[in-house]
Amino acid sequence: MNMIFSNSTSRFGLCLFLLTTSFISAHTNDTIYTSQILRDNHNDTLISSTGAFALGFFSPGSSKNRYVGIWYNNIQDKTVVWVANRDDPLTDRSGVLRVIEPGRLLLLNGATNATIWFTNISSTVHVPLARLLDSGNLVVVDENDESIIIWQSFDYPTNTFLPGMKLGKNFVSGHEVYVSSGKSNDDAATGGFTYRCDPSGYPQTVIKEGDSFRYKAGPWNGIYFSGSQNLVKNTLFSFGVVIDKDEVYYYNHLLNNAVYTRLVLNEIGVGQRLIWSGDQTQSWKPYVVFPVDNCDSYKLCGAHGICSTRTSPDCSCLDKFMPTDPQGWNTGHFSDGCIRRTTLNCEDGDGFLMYSGVKLPDTEGSWYNASMSLQECSVSCAKNCSCTAYASLNISNGESGCLLWFGELVNMREISPGQAIYIRLARSELGSGSRKREIIIVTLPVVAGIVLLGLGLFLYYHVRKNPKQQQEEIDNQRNSGETHDEQKIPMFELSTMINATNGFSADNKLGEGGFGPVFKGLLEGQEIAVKRLSTTSLQGAHEFKNELIDEVKRRILDWPRRFEIINGIARGLTYLHQDSRLRVIHRDLKANVFSFGVLVLEIISGKRNRGLTLANHRHNLLGHAWMLYKEERSVELVDSCLEYSSYLSQVVRSIHVGLLCVQEEIEERPNMSSVVLMLNNDGVLPQPKQPGFFTGRDVLRSETWHTSNTAASANTITISLLQAR
Repeated sequence: MNMIFSNSTSRFGLCLFLLTTSFISAHTNDTIYTSQILRDNHNDTLISSTGAFALGFFSPGSSKNRYVGIWYNNIQDKTVVWVANRDDPLTDRSGVLRVIEPGRLLLLNGATNATIWFTNISSTVHVPLARLLDSGNLVVVDENDESIIIWQSFDYPTNTFLPGMKLGKNFVSGHEVYVSSGKSNDDAATGGFTYRCDPSGYPQTVIKEGDSFRYKAGPWNGIYFSGSQNLVKNTLFSFGVVIDKDEVYYYNHLLNNAVYTRLVLNEIGVGQRLIWSGDQTQSWKPYVVFPVDNCDSYKLCGAHGICSTRTSPDCSCLDKFMPTDPQGWNTGHFSDGCIRRTTLNCEDGDGFLMYSGVKLPDTEGSWYNASMSLQECSVSCAKNCSCTAYASLNISNGESGCLLWFGELVNMREISPGQAIYIRLARSELGSGSRKREIIIVTLPVVAGIVLLGLGLFLYYHVRKNPKQQQEEIDNQRNSGETHDEQKIPMFELSTMINATNGFSADNKLGEGGFGPVFKGLLEGQEIAVKRLSTTSLQGAHEFKNELIDEVKRRILDWPRRFEIINGIARGLTYLHQDSRLRVIHRDLKANVFSFGVLVLEIISGKRNRGLTLANHRHNLLGHAWMLYKEERSVELVDSCLEYSSYLSQVVRSIHVGLLCVQEEIEERPNMSSVVLMLNNDGVLPQPKQPGFFTGRDVLRSETWHTSNTAASANTITISLLQAR
């Protein structure tokens, strides 16, 4: 074979003339050798060894242009994950792809022999070959030693980030791997948006439009990016950030090779983590989407502003700060941000105020140390008058490491569970005689978690009473005209609640609802939440009780409200289990995954787990739900007063998640962060197995509970809680 290269006949300065046509077609193999070619007009393709991916020629959408690309081979609707010549398409089917010494891939116009596209390489080999791997990676390697990779498509992604890729920068070579959007479904050319792992300061993933930032995910905290709490530990793929002197990158790896997942940056600059649903829908379903809402817009509220979608307008100033331009702020122009109410005076001794439940500020220009403790971090920031804030670097196992900010703090938003940051303020702003105060930005999921904790405590105090005390209460309540259901709500003296909440102090106020304000309290060493009936409320104690036990009032709790309750409690439990800075010792209260699953099924059905009475079987609610699920009749579990047709998939998914939470084997139950993810996304769910403590009632022994290997008296119901995690 003879080759002639001419600098004058190719747009790339490289043109190959083929003086012989004795090449073998590389068809349905995974490898191209130097003696083989891939031809468009022969429909030649490469197929990876297990058949997961294919490489060949294609035209996107309605376009007639031809490209070399890689796509999923087993998905009927062609899903392209990489394009070679995205900015240099062929206009006919004359394309030829081959590999030549010293290790370069070439795309040629077979009619003119002009080079359309070729790979840049920094090293050479004498006997190269190109191979399509089962990861979707196209590599050029040395035939004599395939561990030597000369070039790989994973280093040059187009609009898709696949498991196994590295998104980041190599400081030795200077090469950066990033994802860039296409122009449209019909045009594979490079679009205007890029998705990167930004190594400046402390790493975070970002979306840029040209040179301007549109979105920053917040710094990596050892579990997730600070502002991307929807991306949490799951059973489908692992992910994380690697930081060392040679490189910084974000990665993700499949945990289940039977799952197809990809991250795509679309033509309008939105990133989507998608999972292939192999069920009857046969479609890609969103798992995580970013930016999520207006508050994800970079620097929306300016310096020291904080964004919340629960307020109107979205932007407000951090506590102890005020608008830089009050007039502009009032007219909806927030870009000038906020300034401290009191100017800092480092010589006089500033202090720090803790703000919780926030997305940490932009870390461009920040400083970090992984070996410091939080206390050492505090001292380091206090000593440096230029340091404006500090926070823990890693929260994956308690709090460790140090992250410092200098200058203005931007890109914050209220988020749950969020993190804590300590911001520098003038001493006078921290209160007399106080070096530190804490202000907590409370969101609905956190309140839900605290309320659940308090409710569990109430129930614990109620059920621990001996039978004689219980009977006396029932008799007294019957004499006073209260119903059987009403006596199930525990009652406390007002004086007890006053003492528990420090006289319903404003400092203890968590929020306000329809009946009145909610206060944090302390009852016998346990944190509780107390709702105080407002004097201006048109609703009374009877209506308050009816909200919990009245059959008619159940209709007010439509599906969106019930799902909000389920989701709020799930997020609250995630906070208590994983993200709370306070250690929660549950003792006899087991607010955990199993109990949550029972609660989900009770909310959906409008029935209690115990006391369920049906004509055709003697199961409790768990057994009833499991039986319906196995028979593909889960919708029959739904409360008869609910109109749920518009939310059918969400209802069925919630039942599915509830059953996953009550599985008999502890290790098969998901953790609460996974539960939140499953409830709020459309990804594929694992199949549940038989519930634990799924019971049938014997006519003669109606108080006996049965499991596959345990039988216990109903009086020892705490067994069901001891195994719940």
